[in-house]
Amino acid sequence: MRKVPFYAEDMSLDAKKFLYSCAFWVVAADEQLKPSEQEWLIRQFGPEGATKSLDEFVALESKEFFQAFDASAEALTDEERGTIFPKLEEWLLSCVEVDSVVSDAEKQIIQKIKDRLSLGDGSRGVGKTADRHEDGMPASRSIGYVGDSRISFFKSGLSGEVRILTGHDGEVTSVDVSPDGTRILSASEDGIVKLWDFAEGSALRTLKGHETGVGDVCFCCGGRRALSGDRMGQVKLWDIETGKVVWTSDQKRYGGVIGLAAGTDGKKAVFVSDTGIVCVLDIANGQTIKIFGEKKRGALHDVAFSPDCRFVLAGGDDKTMRLWNAADGKEMMAFDGHDDGVIGVCFSPDGRHVLSGSRDNTVRLWDSVSGEEERVFKGHTFSVYSVCFSPDGGHILSGSWDHTVKMWNVQTGALEFSMESLDSRFSGVVFHPDGKSIIAGGSNKAVYVVRLDV
Repeated sequence: MRKVPFYAEDMSLDAKKFLYSCAFWVVAADEQLKPSEQEWLIRQFGPEGATKSLDEFVALESKEFFQAFDASAEALTDEERGTIFPKLEEWLLSCVEVDSVVSDAEKQIIQKIKDRLSLGDGSRGVGKTADRHEDGMPASRSIGYVGDSRISFFKSGLSGEVRILTGHDGEVTSVDVSPDGTRILSASEDGIVKLWDFAEGSALRTLKGHETGVGDVCFCCGGRRALSGDRMGQVKLWDIETGKVVWTSDQKRYGGVIGLAAGTDGKKAVFVSDTGIVCVLDIANGQTIKIFGEKKRGALHDVAFSPDCRFVLAGGDDKTMRLWNAADGKEMMAFDGHDDGVIGVCFSPDGRHVLSGSRDNTVRLWDSVSGEEERVFKGHTFSVYSVCFSPDGGHILSGSWDHTVKMWNVQTGALEFSMESLDSRFSGVVFHPDGKSIIAGGSNKAVYVVRLDV
């Protein structure tokens, strides 16, 4: 029997919470809590096995667990980290070995815990160590800290520079970058849209006018103007240089605006609502051109124009992504294959492929003509809220509420980059036009700008 290197009962409540989350993750790996494992938990956490505070982990659904795990890890003091981290693997092995059987699932979970905590790379600072991607391919990992966020890069020879832009008072829901790459837009639940200088990372302008959270924002008209939509159904067109509203379109009869897109022709905009409606607008005056969609299918969460502006793509609660003719609203195709709602959608630069991100934790690549599913990208552990293609179409980016942004190779399906932030979920991601930088919006009220050294 492996000797226990320390006892959780001797530690603070924060440390107990962290250790219990680790232990619970491991003992749940084989979907059985054996009597011997229960006895081990009791010895570690006292006669009741766990206090009420510790029991909260048992009640969590899997999609919530990682948030609680990360929060408990962040609460540790430096002294507790120094005591626990070097011997955490040994401590967990003492748990799984009590029944004289160590399953592959249990070993894999212990490795995932180490990966998530960057153990072996130093608990603070930057370093590199041998590692593997979710797909099992060898990789190099570079880990660092920016503020309170741990940033991890996966790819042989890949590193990056991270800047965090702060100024919002609420969760950042959406980000976009101007066609010339000089400016960034961000929208937030604080009802504010901000304009940033990409090179300097400085705030250039604050666009105020929405009375509730802004669900989406995008550049239009060659970057001279911006569109934003809020939870109460208002869509606004802004003049970027003056910061003034050009027009406001009140669409509250169709529900709150969740997704918004502008056509590259500078003539049309489209939004989708939480009632399942698709609305095409005239950018010149904000007037409605066409309404379609069906409320019985549930909310729609994201929308995109095809590169030629002929088609509209949207995904929603019915687990399906659909393609419509923008001119007459005729449904052309349904992309069916996800196991849960579709939250993020986009077209490839050449229009030949489309992407979908879902609450089933996957990203899927489809042929836009045949509707056939070509590839499934797996690796996220929570809902994928935003997806996009790189400018050359060779890579895709996905932002998730599992606290990560991931970059994948379209041809091979390989994960080439992953950035993890302990204190932020990601609802919006976009590539810079040069293909060497990414911008992401976080739940910690910040905008992340990552320059990839490729």
